[in-house]
Amino acid sequence: MILRKKQQGVAAIEFLITIPLLLLFLVGLTEIGNILITYNTLNKLSQNGARYAVVDVYGTAASSPIASETSIKNVVVYGDKNAADSSKALIDGLTTGDVQVTTSGSYVTVTIVHTYEPVMGDFDKTGLNFSLPLTASTKMYTGAP
Repeated sequence: MILRKKQQGVAAIEFLITIPLLLLFLVGLTEIGNILITYNTLNKLSQNGARYAVVDVYGTAASSPIASETSIKNVVVYGDKNAADSSKALIDGLTTGDVQVTTSGSYVTVTIVHTYEPVMGDFDKTGLNFSLPLTASTKMYTGAP
């Protein structure tokens, strides 16, 4: 009986000690999931931009077998070649300045360099910055000799 009285409340104290660690672990897993989703979306956007660059070439000069750079960037960022800068980006914080379109020989490369900002934000009081640079790139054959 005496041993049982000494044990009362121990489970509550153990719970109070472990709950902050469990919550930190849960937040970390959520952030990793968001990073992976954002990276996957960036890869898909670069693939869509490269495909658009080589498929939608109507009205381009013979020396340029890809679509215009502005329309490629708009497709990557906004999902629409005629979108304006006031349109909503497909990923928060993504701008046309984050997208690079380069041609080399018979290939076009669409590269996106985007800085991921965590949902939990940065810890302003501690000075720690948890933003993460993400880069996605796709190279596609234009079909031009």
